[in-house]
Amino acid sequence: MDRTEYIHSIKGRNHEWFKRFAKVFRFSIEQEPKTKVISKSEAINFRSSLLSKLREEKRRRFQSNIILKIDFFLSQSNDPPALQNLVKNYLDLMHKEMPGIDELSKILFNDDDQIKILIANYHLNSDKPKIEIQAFNLNMFIQDIELASFIQTNFSDEEEPFRYDLTDDLEQYVDEKDLWYKSHRKQQIQSDYFELNKLSVSQIILMYQVSFDRHRNHDFLKSFQKILNLNIEPIMFSVGSINIGESPYKSGSGNDFKKNIRTKIDDFKRKFPILVPLMHPIGITVFYTPSELNSMDLDNLVRYIAPILTEILDPPSGYVYPQNILEIIPDFKLPKNLKNKILNYQVITRPRLESTPVGGQISFMITNGNSYWDNIWDTVNSLNFKLDNYD
Repeated sequence: MDRTEYIHSIKGRNHEWFKRFAKVFRFSIEQEPKTKVISKSEAINFRSSLLSKLREEKRRRFQSNIILKIDFFLSQSNDPPALQNLVKNYLDLMHKEMPGIDELSKILFNDDDQIKILIANYHLNSDKPKIEIQAFNLNMFIQDIELASFIQTNFSDEEEPFRYDLTDDLEQYVDEKDLWYKSHRKQQIQSDYFELNKLSVSQIILMYQVSFDRHRNHDFLKSFQKILNLNIEPIMFSVGSINIGESPYKSGSGNDFKKNIRTKIDDFKRKFPILVPLMHPIGITVFYTPSELNSMDLDNLVRYIAPILTEILDPPSGYVYPQNILEIIPDFKLPKNLKNKILNYQVITRPRLESTPVGGQISFMITNGNSYWDNIWDTVNSLNFKLDNYD
């Protein structure tokens, strides 16, 4: 078997994937996550520890586009900062000059516009406060998606996740008279609805097929984009998504952008009354196609959406118990519910297609706040890990 044959064999593909997997940068520090109230000593410790980890592994900062995941493990009992504000602070600590702190800059990457997929998770009431960061070259991640496409195409036992039909549950909810069971049914319907918005491997492949190595031929790419134009929009703008439209790429358009987000979320709230009030923690998946003229930093995009979504839908940070629970269980001690939060998010930059408007496109879906593993990176990895089974 020559090298070309080996690389395209199952064993060769698996070997190449593990080589890429080993190149993921992983960093962990035991520190209570904070926003701008972080002390100077904590900021110095974070930045110097990050640099030390890079040097220990003989790495340099990322020069090209990346996928980045950050997990915050919080132990504090009082209300923690909003997730989008934590992310903003730590992204700044990873690359910005901070003369009042130290002389470092561009530690993990040069600028946060290199981040093309951003994943962030809250882990509340953890035993040990800490921050975990993973970063990976985006082109290598797209190779991982291409491998997932190979596995899904060639091995029939890899099925798409079960999609719930909520019709029966909705009918039972309407007919239910008992307050306890009615509350439970509503919570279950909301949970099942969020499962409908979980990204599947097929959807991920469809988003990034245009960037696969095997589709580099220009003539093929032009005809292939026409097929993508027909198939990708029904997935990205399904009944469960909130389509915001263009990004605020023009100077001074930020306020209009906020008003548009508010209008679209209000419309969504009226369209899905079963989600009001929310009784289940939520996350969000944001799809972002940049404008032709400029692009937004992904953390800034979430800082537009998350506060308005939180204000309108008032999501809980944990389980919501029925109002009459103390009548049913008199000795029950209600746990303290933290200030309402979005517990996780992912922002995914989609490649521009011929049909993409000049101003780009933005949409998002509400997802399960407890399923921090249901992100684009872990979904692809969970399939690729199985390649060993087929050798």
